[in-house]
Amino acid sequence: MSKKRCLSILCCIALLVSQSAQAVRAYDVKFFSGNDILFSGPDTSCAGGSSTTSGSDLPEDGTAKQNLESILKYFTEQRGLTLAAAAGITANIKTESASTYNPAIIQGGGLAPAAKTDSSGGVDLDTIFKPVDKQGFGLSQWTYGGTSPASRQGGLYTLAKSQKKDIIDLGLQLDYIWKELTTSYKTSTLDRIKDMTDPREATKIYMINYEGPLDKSEAAQNGRADDGEEIYNNYKGVISDGSGATINTTSSISSVTGGDCTSTSSGAGGIGVADGFTFPLKTTQAAIKKGTDGLVWCTTDQSSCHHDYNAADIFSETGTLIIAAKSGRVVSKTTDSCDYYGCNVTIMGDDNVLYYYTHMSKQAVVEVEAKVQAGQTIGSVGTNATAMNTARHLHFDMLPGKTYKFRPGCSSAECKVYPFINVQQYLVPAFQQLPKG
Repeated sequence: MSKKRCLSILCCIALLVSQSAQAVRAYDVKFFSGNDILFSGPDTSCAGGSSTTSGSDLPEDGTAKQNLESILKYFTEQRGLTLAAAAGITANIKTESASTYNPAIIQGGGLAPAAKTDSSGGVDLDTIFKPVDKQGFGLSQWTYGGTSPASRQGGLYTLAKSQKKDIIDLGLQLDYIWKELTTSYKTSTLDRIKDMTDPREATKIYMINYEGPLDKSEAAQNGRADDGEEIYNNYKGVISDGSGATINTTSSISSVTGGDCTSTSSGAGGIGVADGFTFPLKTTQAAIKKGTDGLVWCTTDQSSCHHDYNAADIFSETGTLIIAAKSGRVVSKTTDSCDYYGCNVTIMGDDNVLYYYTHMSKQAVVEVEAKVQAGQTIGSVGTNATAMNTARHLHFDMLPGKTYKFRPGCSSAECKVYPFINVQQYLVPAFQQLPKG
């Protein structure tokens, strides 16, 4: 057994015995210059792992490698960026996180502790880590504001509490980066890099405009650009561009947070795609076959079930992520109470088909007129109360967009007068491409 592997095992033991016991190592000098600090921290090589990708400078640690690949897939498969743009973002995360890609990392050394669970098995919101003003934290080393909602640190903290997720959840932090990129940093950063084919230039633009480190020298820019180019070359041909592409793969984005050498998932499950149609839930075949509250969606029928018109009720646990079946434009969403009927969102697909999703307990996370990509998260399955006091489920239906610009307000037999499309012929093949679970 190598000396390095032995140290990794000792790290895990130390972390399990005491969260204050930390193994220390020297970190990349680019991290020092990028954040204007002296830094040493925990060796996070607790988890083992493997990758289908090879490369001369990929992280040797399984956890870091898994997170690196998850980050790339998030920005390509889920957010539609080119691989070059995703590599540019990931290279900056590499520097900011001291090459660990660990969302729990704290400036000055150490890892933020994982939140405890409450009596229902969810996240105990009172125990999630609170960022400290002027101390960098997380994938992007957000530095200022603590828990103040108006600050960048506080925005992350507020998002974690609103989504009832741990602040060190990888998926949550990536969603927060995306939220910032599509709002405050849209013009300066996202619009400039999203379709880029040059990873070096994408890395530099993201560094200067989004990260804004103290050291913006040409040497610092080139150091990060070298990483962006290497990441791009290592994954070129393995991970496809998301921009304008149909992702005909099944993917599952995992979040490995470290700290206690355990893994948690962000939006557990995977994505199923068949003939360019994405199953509208991020889930597994096993979860769908289990159903909720005694009801199960008909996973093999090619004709409508549970309705007397063409539509589907896909029974799934509260919180299951609802994702776009096709790329398109948001044309409407519930903006007030989600009581009883639940919140809904309607998307006009690029294929000129109207897609309708409803029974969410919270408003959709996408805004009207926003462009969405197939597979992008748009909401989550609600509760019995927001499914008209029935079993928890996603109601999904489709209408020809040439005729209908908005989904008519109808239910049950009232809907028979409208030409709803048979959704089962699309749902069943995509369901079969989900991870078995």
